[in-house]
Amino acid sequence: RFDVLHFHEPLMPALPMTMLRMSTTANVGTFHAFAPSNIGYYYGRPLLKPYLQHLHRAIAVSEPARAFVTRYFPGHPMRVIPNGIDVNVYKPGLPPIRHLRDDCLNILFVGRLEKRKGLGDLLRAYRAMNSRLPHARLIIVGDGPLRGRVESYVTRHRLPNVILAGFVPDSVKPRYYNSADIFCAPATGAESFGIVLLEALASGVPVVATEVPGYMSVLEPGRDSVTVPPKNWRELAASLVILGRDAELRRRLADYGVQKARRYSWERVASEVVDVYHEARKALAAQPAMEMEVTGVHHAV
Repeated sequence: RFDVLHFHEPLMPALPMTMLRMSTTANVGTFHAFAPSNIGYYYGRPLLKPYLQHLHRAIAVSEPARAFVTRYFPGHPMRVIPNGIDVNVYKPGLPPIRHLRDDCLNILFVGRLEKRKGLGDLLRAYRAMNSRLPHARLIIVGDGPLRGRVESYVTRHRLPNVILAGFVPDSVKPRYYNSADIFCAPATGAESFGIVLLEALASGVPVVATEVPGYMSVLEPGRDSVTVPPKNWRELAASLVILGRDAELRRRLADYGVQKARRYSWERVASEVVDVYHEARKALAAQPAMEMEVTGVHHAV
């Protein structure tokens, strides 16, 4: 018998919902997602709401994630506990990727190559700023369905100094951050948090990012980052040029970011999650004993 069952996205069919209904122990759910709207939640509220009653405590990874859930299920209390980061892995001073440490200004993108990550806007921005920062280099870490289109764009416009690193193992990724002068996160939306932002900040890399709700729950513009409206490659280019030309500004943003990232250490985050586990067990103990409801569970799901 488990003391606690922790569900990530507990309203996702079918296993989380099935186990949630069958569970007789303390149940904790973490909600990660964010979107402007959700048809499944909107039309499925009558069916999904009873499952929330099986949660003894709920966590959201950010205020936008909490607002997204409470928009469809108001009145269900939820505690915001951010995602964590290993500050012993992502930190300044690691050996950089050898061939990337030269006189170039390295702009780093880390993420899946898909439309919502905004790499297309970054490529347009890089093309526009290249004449103003001729020593810039764009490093793209990640893979995905748009890789072919990215390669085609780079070739068609003859963009210089673009490196598509592809998939990079977690053991090597911190060295890419330590090879970067600027980290760019140009997402277009639907981000509930921003782990890559924390990885960059903890590594001592200043950030240029778009003002999407999940990112803004992490960043403090002017202190650890420069932010621009999403889908605006012109402002993205201008911000990259400003930061690329100002080494002192990069240093100041980076220094603050390293200190800030410590708030998101796994030691702190895990301690908060354990507190929620204890609260959930107390909530379970305060409930009258109930028989496990198994009959017809798969039909209900």
